Amino acid sequence: MAEDESSYLRWAREAMGIRVHPAVRIASSESEEGGRGLFVVGTSVSPSNEELVSVPLDAVLSIASPIQAETPAEVRAARILADVTSRHLRREDDALALRVLYERHERRERSR
Repeated sequence: MAEDESSYLRWAREAMGIRVHPAVRIASSESEEGGRGLFVVGTSVSPSNEELVSVPLDAVLSIASPIQAETPAEVRAARILADVTSRHLRREDDALALRVLYERHERRERSR
């Protein structure tokens, strides 16, 4: 596993409480489409009997996740985000994209 991938998994374990089976690796796909994903390496695990990845609910970002706001600027931005999401966005992926922008650009280092 490349260093950036092992660093990411280490961060996910420590900061988010995510559990990942040792047989799971982040890798590039061997398929024609390419891409990246989680793959089980070797045959040391039976997916029907063992947990491969566990993500705590509070580590998941979804449109249903509570909006965190600690500063006055975050409170204002969170109100706007909630209004735009509820009144103007019809697609869940658009709402989630807007939420990611809020976390990335408004919450910055306070975002999980």
